[in-house]
Amino acid sequence: MDHKVSFAERLSYGCADGGINLLLGLVSSYLLFFYTDVFHLSVATIGTLFLVARLLDAVADPVIGLLIDRTRTRFGQHRPWFLWFGLPFALCGVLTFATPDLSAQGKITYAFISYTLLGLLYSAVSLPLTSMLPTLSADAQQRTEINALRQLLGTGGVLVIGLAAMPSVHWLGQGDDRRGFMLTAAVCALLALIALSLAFVHTRERVPARHGSHPLTLRQSLSATRGNWPWLATMLINFLFWVGFVSVNQFTLFYLTYNLQRADLIPVVMATGTVKLLTIALCPWLTRRWGMRPTVLLGCVATVGATLAMAWVHEPVAFITLNLVAKLGMGLVIGLLFAMMGEAVNYGEWKNGVRAQGFLFAASSFGVKLGMSIGGALGAGLLAWGHYVPNTPVQSPATMQWLEVGFVWVPVLAYLGIVLSLLLYRFAPGYAPRQSNQVTPCTPPQTQMLR
Repeated sequence: MDHKVSFAERLSYGCADGGINLLLGLVSSYLLFFYTDVFHLSVATIGTLFLVARLLDAVADPVIGLLIDRTRTRFGQHRPWFLWFGLPFALCGVLTFATPDLSAQGKITYAFISYTLLGLLYSAVSLPLTSMLPTLSADAQQRTEINALRQLLGTGGVLVIGLAAMPSVHWLGQGDDRRGFMLTAAVCALLALIALSLAFVHTRERVPARHGSHPLTLRQSLSATRGNWPWLATMLINFLFWVGFVSVNQFTLFYLTYNLQRADLIPVVMATGTVKLLTIALCPWLTRRWGMRPTVLLGCVATVGATLAMAWVHEPVAFITLNLVAKLGMGLVIGLLFAMMGEAVNYGEWKNGVRAQGFLFAASSFGVKLGMSIGGALGAGLLAWGHYVPNTPVQSPATMQWLEVGFVWVPVLAYLGIVLSLLLYRFAPGYAPRQSNQVTPCTPPQTQMLR
């Protein structure tokens, strides 16, 4: 009988995601503002920085995935990475929001090094956490439930920092935003380190791969992608989701401040993101009845419709209501991303006889990092094209048009792309998700086994 994963283990696994997402949320929501209005970098420089740093980071992800697949320790393949890279990740998170007194060129160099290192170290802790999911249980429904709790806590981390960041900056900084941002990052880093330590202690890897204890070669890892359409679909969905997510997060502050002239609504709109937790929690129930693809499609339709309406509806109550609907839809997408990827890992093993979960999750993470890269660079580009002037109470009409593009139109196009990507999330006849008491769902089309 398949092992029942305890609630304590599920909670430890989910808290790790919540911890590291505190720093991720601080970066995705506030780093653009920090670089423009606090560290005083030009928007053109920031755009180049976001694009180049994240592209380097994305290229490194498959390498990290291959290293995870080749890791063999008495603690397992994935858990040791929390121990090795938790502290460097936390320290680099603090340094990213530090403001050393440097020349203009020195600031650019410092920002590039600290931001790039943070991305690499984030991969070193998030990739093993993500690729560990299929090892926690062989039961597909149990994995979906574990992932749902992880997504609840992970999304909760992003939401908490979205709500608390600016009040924390003002309170800790006592009027000095430079000090406030660094101390806020330090609090997030400490919580991330604690969460990763708990995950190392309390989680277990119990589902063995077919290749046993032998490390995979590069050729074997690559073979897991052959004919694996669900994996390709999930990589595209990750990319598009993060383009839209980063764009709307970055532009919420700008759009409410300048387009709506309602900066007082920023905490309220940020708080609407908490409803994502509701639909994330409903994901296991919905997928049992509808399946993953229809559930994600429903989320996309709700998000696109509500986001489009926000371009014309500016009355506060209606605007906040539309934000609630959009966030509910987003919850159905983000709540299933890693569960879909876990199923793609199992499908690759069924189809090709190779369980390269580190490499497959890392390649999918390439989509995440590329999406964050494009989303971040596009945000800086939109500010540059609109001639945004930092620390100015009123922006030009042309600037506000570009702010609307970042807040409304980029997310809408991203979610329409997700709808198209779902067409690729299909499985060959004869495949069925793993259930309890099953090692493989049925006879695979290829009988190749690794020795």
